[in-house]
Amino acid sequence: MSDRVIVIGAGLSGLAAACELLRRDLPCALIELRQRAGGSLCSEHCEGFVLDSGPLAFERDPAYPLADSPWPEEAFFELQGQEGGRRLHATREGSQSLIMPLLEALPAGALITRMAVSSLGQFGSGFDICLENGIVLTAPALVLAAPAHSAARMLYSLRPQVGAALRDFHHDAITRVTLGYRREDVPLPVPAPPDTGFAFCHWTDHPSRVPPGHVLLQLGLRLVPANVPAAQVIAELQANMGWPSTHRVARVARWPGPDCLEVHEPQHAQRMAALRQGLPAGIALIGSDYGAPLLEDRLRQARVAAGEIAAWLACQSGRRDR
Repeated sequence: MSDRVIVIGAGLSGLAAACELLRRDLPCALIELRQRAGGSLCSEHCEGFVLDSGPLAFERDPAYPLADSPWPEEAFFELQGQEGGRRLHATREGSQSLIMPLLEALPAGALITRMAVSSLGQFGSGFDICLENGIVLTAPALVLAAPAHSAARMLYSLRPQVGAALRDFHHDAITRVTLGYRREDVPLPVPAPPDTGFAFCHWTDHPSRVPPGHVLLQLGLRLVPANVPAAQVIAELQANMGWPSTHRVARVARWPGPDCLEVHEPQHAQRMAALRQGLPAGIALIGSDYGAPLLEDRLRQARVAAGEIAAWLACQSGRRDR
């Protein structure tokens, strides 16, 4: 059996967990379905704008910063004048900057991309990870940092009841539309979107994200069919918001199921505690679907998971030494 802990999912939570394991001198490897790590946290520079395929705005807990955070405070700025009065933050260099210090901490060969996990099994105190290409990996412990619908499929054989519960999680499919305008072309602050088809509306004119005299807007749209062309999505959005078609830059990003609806239910924490109790010892379940709405919560989850894995491995080692 390999001595490397396997982390399944190389989004923000999985990367943070891997770094925590390495900080505890526990070797690990990450398996990621997509071609790149970071999930939706992807940014690009275009005509002086910094555009995000994933979220522009993040909820944080700045009153209680974590020690040894991978992100310096100066990497963020607070968004002003947002609809609803929520305290939101954005990153100066784009959301992709959140994953860069985590990726840089990984040793060479630790990240395996474009690889799907079909199922998980258990033998003795260790685990089998069955990949869709037929290869079977072994590990003494696992961190499952995949979305609920993917984790459900992996756990179907190992823990059917947990897999069935995760399969029933509901998600909003959000289409994110990002537009860059001259500041004079759109009214600020941005008014509340006209109906519930809009999941959110965030904007900034911070100089780290836009050229002088411009503004960057990101809106989340619900129930947009995948076959609707991006140009049509943009045109209909501009008509609904009363904005001109004179945008400088535009991006449309479609992410299936980024908003887990269960996390908004008052009993979600209790439900997740019960689901985690149903997992075998040696498996940690982390991620935004499982109760980590703030950036700091992702780090807390990763640290708790790494601590639990370390304690489990120490226990197993003690038993073998007897």
